[in-house]
Amino acid sequence: MLFSHHSSSLSETTNFHTFSTTTTRSLLLRSINVTQSSIPSTAENIGALCNSAIFIVALSSLMGILLSFYIRARHEMKFKQKILFFLTGVLVVTEIVALVLRVVYNSTAEYMNGYDWRRFPNLLDYMIVEWVFSVMENALAFFAIVNITVITGFLQDMFLTTATAAGTISKKYYALLRWSLFSINMICSGVMAILVILNAIMNLLARMTLLNSSVVVPVQIILLVIYCVLSLMNLTVFCVISLRLLWYVRKTSRNVSAARDKESSKFMTKPFTKICGLMLGMLLSSFLQIVSAIVSFFTSNYANYLHVLDYLLQALGVLVFAVFVMLLYIPLWNDQSDKDARNYVLNTCTNGRRQSIVHCANIPVNSNQNNCNNTSGSNGDTTTTSNEITEKDVMTMVEENYEKKSELEMIKEEPSPATPSLQHVEMQEITINDENNV
Repeated sequence: MLFSHHSSSLSETTNFHTFSTTTTRSLLLRSINVTQSSIPSTAENIGALCNSAIFIVALSSLMGILLSFYIRARHEMKFKQKILFFLTGVLVVTEIVALVLRVVYNSTAEYMNGYDWRRFPNLLDYMIVEWVFSVMENALAFFAIVNITVITGFLQDMFLTTATAAGTISKKYYALLRWSLFSINMICSGVMAILVILNAIMNLLARMTLLNSSVVVPVQIILLVIYCVLSLMNLTVFCVISLRLLWYVRKTSRNVSAARDKESSKFMTKPFTKICGLMLGMLLSSFLQIVSAIVSFFTSNYANYLHVLDYLLQALGVLVFAVFVMLLYIPLWNDQSDKDARNYVLNTCTNGRRQSIVHCANIPVNSNQNNCNNTSGSNGDTTTTSNEITEKDVMTMVEENYEKKSELEMIKEEPSPATPSLQHVEMQEITINDENNV
């Protein structure tokens, strides 16, 4: 009896929950009017899927390059370089997640388009998937401008610090300006984040047919105007500070001697080039994000089949910005490559004899190099004696001659009369008393 009583109670409870769930779903269906909801058309789905696939591959490849570069050069990177690298990585990863969610959203919609989806017995389940992924994709995609705003504030702080160190801004004015810009940047970022969330909620309610378009459109226009004003204001401040720093760099570069400029002025290592690259990347990326938001408003309300345009602009803005940031690290990559090459040459040379050092380092032998030969005599007669070479001497010789290969070629072709040629040195037997000292 007791077991039977518990069984009947459990059955009644299960039936009650089933009835309650069914009733709730029925009420939700009637309140939402899910059959009146719309899903993306086939043309929109195909365009969105192709766009998402292309940018997922591109951004994933870029993220792989960023990670490999960080692993290789992390010990050479400064603290602020690592922060900028991290913020850029967050921007790229967020965009990749948004694109993956968009793939799920459009794939589900395309599957539903293959059937009479309004007659699905579990139609609400499909629509919930559509609504949830649509809102998440929309929010993450437009959060890119929030990430870019934060990165802009970080770059503003870097530029201000550089300008203050150069003496163009007083320390008192620097402290006031720095905290003012930091506060403005944080306020702009917070307001933009709220706008993105509100826009996602508005889209969700509109898709669920809980809000009429006569209410949604005016609210979205207000959100769009605030969004554009904040973005333009932030970009204006960034450009003013960047132009001030560019003016100082341009003025200072005129005082640099022509010889020094010829020796060390590679295009990508110039401060002027770096600042211009950052400005161009920020302006172009932010411009694409703003245009994407405007196009998205019109396509969402008047031409859904053209959604691929705002998808393209938004993802392209993120890709452009990430590429420009990565280009700034090319000098660091080249320095690391040169360092690895020098270490390889040094290790190769120190594992052999002194003759191997001469060959590997391309060291010219003349009367002034006491580390290799002591040359003396009269009437053109020369004698050569060997000395011990320490590891410090090897490093010095390798570093001095690694970047002067053109000069070495000239020395090989035209040896001085008082200097024995390399061929003469190579033919001599050179011994080392203790190989461990090399």
